[in-house]
Formats: sequence, C-alpha cells, structure tokens
Amino acid sequence: MLSAFGPAPLRAVVGEGSTEVPKLAPALSAEGELVGRALSRFHACLWTLLAKHGKGILEEQLQLKRVADVAIDLYGSLCVLSRASATVAAGPANTEHELALARLYLHGAMARINANLAGMQASPEANGDALTLRVAKETLAAGKYIATHPLRLPRDVSA
Repeated sequence: MLSAFGPAPLRAVVGEGSTEVPKLAPALSAEGELVGRALSRFHACLWTLLAKHGKGILEEQLQLKRVADVAIDLYGSLCVLSRASATVAAGPANTEHELALARLYLHGAMARINANLAGMQASPEANGDALTLRVAKETLAAGKYIATHPLRLPRDVSA
C-alpha cells in the first residue's frame, strides 16, 4: 500500500540520512543545516502519517493542511537560501542586508514548520483537532452560527 509513495522521491531531495543543502554559501551553512533537518523531519512525519492512516489520509484534512503548510514553508526557505547564496556569490554591496533578510524569513518559517510538525505528531486532543472538529460538527448540525452575543445584542441591528 505505501509502496506507491516509496522513499525514492524524497531521498532524491534529502539524500539518505543527509541534512545538507547543496551549493549553499558558507555564510548560510547554519541556516542550510536547519532547513535540511526540517526536511528530514518532514520526511519522517509523512511516513508516520501514511503508516497510521494509509489511504484514509485523504480524510485527514487538518493533518493535510499541516503537510501543505510545511511543504510551502520548506519550498520558500529553499528559495530564500538560493537567492541569498546567489547574492553572496555575486558580491553586491548590500550582501549583509540580504543575509539578514534571509535569516529573518527563515526564523519565521522554521517556527511555523516546527509548530506544524509538532501538530502532526500530537494527538487530536493536544493539537486542537478534536475541538475544531467538535465545533465544526455542532455548527454544521445547527446550520448556523450558534453562539449568542455575550451582551445579548439583537442579531438584526437595522430594526
């Protein structure tokens, strides 16, 4: 069942156990290592989700959102590293500012990636999925927004 999602495509990007991002400016080696480790952790999380849910993963919309968010942040991080490395190689006067911008973006992306990877590994109670699904089911069953205004203001303020 999981053979269709074999490790070969991810291994081609990450390498077998590698966390190194190739062709990176030496000034960005620490950041490259962070992105490489995040990519390896993402790979492990994907395999865990597939092993746990199998084809049922298609019904795990909250988990799939996390997968998509991590993929987007990893892609963006690799693009930022690539641009910053090209800037360093070209040697313009604003190289230090470009490096600072890259590090700023990567700081935020790594925080989001870490939060999403933790959410993928946590139980539905711990990551908030159970509560999200409960509120969604209650709202869907009622067919409307069911919370009342705490100040008991009328819903139709035009009257």
